[in-house]
Amino acid sequence: MEITLSRVDGALGINPAPAYLTNYLQYSHRSFGFEGYKKVNKYDKKQLYSINPDGGLVTFPGFHTKVRELIERNDDTINELDLRTPAGEPDIQRILDINWKGIDSTGLRDYQLDPVLEFLYKAKDTNGICCATGG
Repeated sequence: MEITLSRVDGALGINPAPAYLTNYLQYSHRSFGFEGYKKVNKYDKKQLYSINPDGGLVTFPGFHTKVRELIERNDDTINELDLRTPAGEPDIQRILDINWKGIDSTGLRDYQLDPVLEFLYKAKDTNGICCATGG
């Protein structure tokens, strides 16, 4: 089956949506309740997607990598549309020029610069992690 992954700013569209993806994009939420005097666990399935009228799904962009792996593992073909606004190159000098004393911080240490740059370049390519952290 050919599955179209549409990457837009802040969302990931999947059309059509096979059952293995709807099973993956959910979790069990545990809550407590009482039956008489006894405390019991109650489990509710929560969906991490919404359903389109055309039979597709819309979910969070951070799931792109894992959804892609699941589709490839199930021998389906992927048609990928990238409709996101292009991100600019990370400006390293602006990071170094932040007024760290103004926010009561000592700033980045030498060993922290490489992970920050790695994060910014990954966020430029697959912005799921950056959106998840509010950046």
